[in-house]
Amino acid sequence: MTLEVAHAGSPLFSLIYLLSDKNERGLFAENGQKDNYEIISRLVLLNNKPAEPELGEGNESYNKHQFTRSITVDNVQTAFATAGFSKVKQPKDAIALTVLSHVYDDLLERMKTSPLPDPAGLMERLELAPRHILRSVQSILPDGGKLDEMTGLMATGVSYAELRSMTLREAEHALFQGSSQAFFEMHFEQRARKQLESLQIKEKFARLFRETVAEDPRCGPYAACQLTSGNETLPTIRGELLARIRETARLLEETRAEWEDLYRQRVEQQDFKKGGFFTREKDRIRNFIRHLLPLVYGKRYELLGLEMELRLLRDCEQQAEELHRQLAEEWGQLERLQKQLRELAQKSVKEATDYLGKNIDQYYGTLVREAIRSLEAKKGPLFYWEDRYLGQKASILNGGQTESSALIERLSALCRQEILSSPLFALAFEDELLARANVAVAYENRDVLTKEELFEDLDRALEERASVHVEVFHFSQKHRYEEKYFFADIDSDFIQYVMQKGQGLRTCKQGCIHEAGTSGIEKLHLMGGFGLGDLMYYRNNKKYYDSYVANGFVFHRREKGVSI
Repeated sequence: MTLEVAHAGSPLFSLIYLLSDKNERGLFAENGQKDNYEIISRLVLLNNKPAEPELGEGNESYNKHQFTRSITVDNVQTAFATAGFSKVKQPKDAIALTVLSHVYDDLLERMKTSPLPDPAGLMERLELAPRHILRSVQSILPDGGKLDEMTGLMATGVSYAELRSMTLREAEHALFQGSSQAFFEMHFEQRARKQLESLQIKEKFARLFRETVAEDPRCGPYAACQLTSGNETLPTIRGELLARIRETARLLEETRAEWEDLYRQRVEQQDFKKGGFFTREKDRIRNFIRHLLPLVYGKRYELLGLEMELRLLRDCEQQAEELHRQLAEEWGQLERLQKQLRELAQKSVKEATDYLGKNIDQYYGTLVREAIRSLEAKKGPLFYWEDRYLGQKASILNGGQTESSALIERLSALCRQEILSSPLFALAFEDELLARANVAVAYENRDVLTKEELFEDLDRALEERASVHVEVFHFSQKHRYEEKYFFADIDSDFIQYVMQKGQGLRTCKQGCIHEAGTSGIEKLHLMGGFGLGDLMYYRNNKKYYDSYVANGFVFHRREKGVSI
């Protein structure tokens, strides 16, 4: 927009507002510049809003020309105007964060108090029951029928007479010189270990556990963390695995002892077909070998099965320990997020001044609990896990920045759709403020804040904070003119109260600009009639200006052609 430099015949501006970062008490405003922006926007609204078709009793409408005439005094220099602004609004940010924080608290508390599933039944679902482990061991071990192939191993030329006084261990070594052990190692033990590595039972257990426990709404990450802990006072998966490990280790030691006992037995004590006087030496040795190898390596095969079972169980127990570490970290992230939400809510509440931020946590904590009870009665205890909220698979609870953001977004959606939309949150601004102010007051306590007392406090606060944004020199003379306007729902109880309060005794004009459904009250204080010489800034700096001019300094534009 451009303005003509030359303007004659009438004032360029009919009304000039002066605004500074100090109020009329000489104090710097906390948000001076921001408040000035709001004052300007409200002045624009005041000047351009159509007159109200119906004004209630005690409500006067704004008239710019009347205000201009009222601040203009004959034979006085140019008169200026200024304004002050205050507001009390429902602290929506603080309320929203508080509601979200309480909903999050409820979610985590439900997880912490959910009953732990029976570990024995859970072992079945995780495919760790004895029958599943036995099936896995059988899939690892080579076919036991291959033991028969050992009887075809090449034996040395030792005679039976030499073998008779030996132990079975000594006889095996004399006959095969270690080749029988090498055969078993190559065709049974190495293959079993290789099969165990390819089985990937640890990865399968971890996947099943997360799907069955951690991501199951009936359990959740906290229960999963507890079930994988080493807490001996709880029935846990690790406890079940450790008990099975101890039992299998005991069986393994017993079987190993039996195997060692077999090796210590004498050849001459063995019950096998020795033949008579005419039996050939070669046949007698062959009969002994057919007795020795199945006896010793049958037990060794049994030992190998127990060793593989123990390895499987220990692998699963180690995986459970690793899962516990991961789950504990993920649960820690959920608790850290809980702390962050609480701190954000508390910070936002502190930023709401006076009783506007009073009892927000207590009051909305109560409302959230009531809304959740109603929601649970309607949808059941697993309502958090509906697809439109957290979903049946709670993978967003597994921690990490992305999952945390998704979790907050889902819970925020639940708050908007199910909690904040509840009739409990639909109170009018003043009613909500009054209920919140009295939420912590016992029923028998007589010091309950009444609605009239609340309105008096609100009116006083709005008036005190609406001091005009300019410092004048004791501006209480007869030229001072004021008007005050509220921006609020004109049908609210508070506006009706202030419009009728002191009616007939007012010293200035007062009105209300109707804004339907607003969740707060604003007050604009107009004041005018002062001149330039009344400004403290002018009075304090005039002597310096005059001194500089007297010493040759030039502050204004010179005429064309004149050098400085």
